[in-house]
Amino acid sequence: MQSKSVPITFQMARLPVVNQLFTKITPRAVVEGSIKNVYANPSKVTPELVDQYWDMAKRAGNRAAFMARMSAAKTPDSTWQQIKTLTMPTLIMWGAQDLLIPIGIARRFEADLPNDTLVVYNTLGHVPMEENPAETVKAVKSFLVKNNKT
Repeated sequence: MQSKSVPITFQMARLPVVNQLFTKITPRAVVEGSIKNVYANPSKVTPELVDQYWDMAKRAGNRAAFMARMSAAKTPDSTWQQIKTLTMPTLIMWGAQDLLIPIGIARRFEADLPNDTLVVYNTLGHVPMEENPAETVKAVKSFLVKNNKT
């Protein structure tokens, strides 16, 4: 997988020494830049949204867990190969403007999952459910009705 753009937080988390500092210090500006990186429309990133993410980042254990996740991402594993064994109905929602994880990955999920519904949002980024909750909830409701989960 080749990202077109990686949030600065992710980049910094992969740097030795810097990643250790991140477990203690998380500048709000870095959080804001990372959120803007994953939104297709950065103007939707409000000060309140940045505060929410920043507050979550500072909660006990969250920074260390994030650094552990970034370290684990460096080590390839074969877990993804098990996706073909999943038979339950699966909803895949993807923003076509996702610069972090390319749309090709969504197409791969679609090919690998035997019982999936793929919904692509042409104008949204990495977090379509945040950028346009009203639109994405329609897909969730439709998926649940289709699969008799209401």
